[in-house]
Amino acid sequence: MRVELKQYAVILLPGFSNLVLGSATAPIMATNSILGEDAYELKFVGFGISSIMAEAGNTVTVEDVDAIERAHCLLVCGGSPVSYQTDDALVSWLQANAYRFNHVAGLATGGLILAEAGLLNNHRAALHWWDDAYLWETYSQVRHSSDSFTVDRHRSTSRGGTSTMDMMTFLLARDHGPELAESLAQHFIRARVGGTPKSHRQLLTAKQVTEQPKLQSAVELMESNIGEPLTTDDIAGHVGVSRRQLERLFRKHLESVPSKYYQQIRLEQARSLLHKSGASIMDIAQQCGYSSGAHLSTSYRNHFGMTPSEERRRKIK
Repeated sequence: MRVELKQYAVILLPGFSNLVLGSATAPIMATNSILGEDAYELKFVGFGISSIMAEAGNTVTVEDVDAIERAHCLLVCGGSPVSYQTDDALVSWLQANAYRFNHVAGLATGGLILAEAGLLNNHRAALHWWDDAYLWETYSQVRHSSDSFTVDRHRSTSRGGTSTMDMMTFLLARDHGPELAESLAQHFIRARVGGTPKSHRQLLTAKQVTEQPKLQSAVELMESNIGEPLTTDDIAGHVGVSRRQLERLFRKHLESVPSKYYQQIRLEQARSLLHKSGASIMDIAQQCGYSSGAHLSTSYRNHFGMTPSEERRRKIK
């Protein structure tokens, strides 16, 4: 069963931080790769302008804020306090339209805009400014937090920098469970220190098959449902355990999490089809539960270190 596609709309403030923007969007894109399908899409928007300059001097082309039609979550991305300037029109727009989103987050000085709009009143918030006393006096109805990020009901804030990545990981894990947070952590650790994931999954031993029938049943379900992948909750329900119990079994006996192990099974099947059939990469993607050839290629490269096309060319040689 495929997950519901959710859209993140990102409003960029003039002087926004590239680091903050990357820390917000990289976990979203990595989640698509880990899940092997489009769970999220991004839309970059501005208020009344077609391009916005970052604090580093680069510009980003954006759509008008009116282009937001079906976004699930709104991220307001700012930068350092030195580049912050209020925008009365945007504040008014947020006051009138925030109700349309399931969640609204302020990143770096984006949190100040949310505070000006009153969206953080009676909410815990981690706001970014040089002078804490100024924050407490100016936004007296906000419950100021010293944490690097906060999540309070339908509002989130981060002070900036890589704390934004921690906040996004937390939010994404709320959608897909703690196993997704663990997979994201592993993904970014590999990106920072190098190395590649194991290209071969750990198989159950004969003893484990006998002693862990629930785990064996879960693996068999995965192997039998490659084209239309099941969710972790579906698998847990079918084998008669809770999601948390299933995650513990995979960690203890297979050193993995269900979603990652499932993806390995599907990628191994894709590799087999690349070697044994003349089917197109798009057809193979669909047979292995991927929404497009591009998504298969991204996951395949992350796992095997090469794209499906490169794999096929290597086979021909």
